[in-house]
Amino acid sequence: MIDLLKAWRYIAEKLVSVSNKSTQQILVVDNGVISKTVSPIFAHVAFDGENVGSLISSYNVASVVRDSKGTFTINFTNAHSSANYTTLATAGTEDYGGTGASPRGCGVLTRTASSVTIVCERTDDAVNEDNNYINVLVLR
Repeated sequence: MIDLLKAWRYIAEKLVSVSNKSTQQILVVDNGVISKTVSPIFAHVAFDGENVGSLISSYNVASVVRDSKGTFTINFTNAHSSANYTTLATAGTEDYGGTGASPRGCGVLTRTASSVTIVCERTDDAVNEDNNYINVLVLR
């Protein structure tokens, strides 16, 4: 029988060894074997687009700059090896389901190894908006 306390201590030690953000590693358990692998998440940020200095949560993000209404540049702490990565973005915390309202959409304008620029806009008339909750996820 497996000693669960020993198993949990082992896992905790491994978690501590990979908790250093510079390693960008995660633990994977496959058929009872614990191994390290590179995390698919390169960077992420949640911020208030109405008050850009207010980062809610982030990883590998040095700063967010408001370029113009609804347009933001996310600067990475550590550059990517290229501009070949996937970016997902969402915006809004309000219910836009009422009559004449539309959901908000976010798209990528430019990508470089050191930053990504997004735009957030209304989907009905494409007017850019500084939403109060914007999420950006960059995958390797």
